[in-house]
Amino acid sequence: MRSAPFVPLLFGLSALADTLVDRQFPHLIIPVDKREPDRVFGTQFSGRIEQAVHTEISFDVPSNNGATHCRLNFYINTDPSKNAPRTLWGEAPYRFNISSIEHRMDKDRDTWNNRPRITGYVGQVELTHSGSVTTTGLHVPCWKGQVAQYVLYPDDPDRDFGYTWFELDYDPPHGITYEMFV
Repeated sequence: MRSAPFVPLLFGLSALADTLVDRQFPHLIIPVDKREPDRVFGTQFSGRIEQAVHTEISFDVPSNNGATHCRLNFYINTDPSKNAPRTLWGEAPYRFNISSIEHRMDKDRDTWNNRPRITGYVGQVELTHSGSVTTTGLHVPCWKGQVAQYVLYPDDPDRDFGYTWFELDYDPPHGITYEMFV
């Protein structure tokens, strides 16, 4: 009975020993804007989250049979030599949610009025002006050989908040990633 308090510690330590086997960047980044509810913006190289703008993302997940668990992650590269573009404004706390959506994103059709339905909450990201990122949740199924699609949106639709970033394959990365672990 005395070992019971150590069980969470053991599971936590095993999580630290995970090995990253693949990191994917979004293949589609599609903004939908409530202010222009029928406009198709198509796919972009940057993301935008604010009260009236949500961003859909899609990953083409490889068939990595070795991966045992997957998660989304969000990075801000603060290395001044990289000059990774980002803008954060509004009222703290600077948080956005990520939810899974129906697997039907379409870069040529998605608008605010014609967007995939949210199917489940995945987690939350909190940002600071200094570039630190805190994530909660973000564990997702390993969609091996399939698409994985999500939407990013403010955690509080009434609070003034906005964030933009340019998705970059830097080391460390800059933006949202889909990561596979063993």
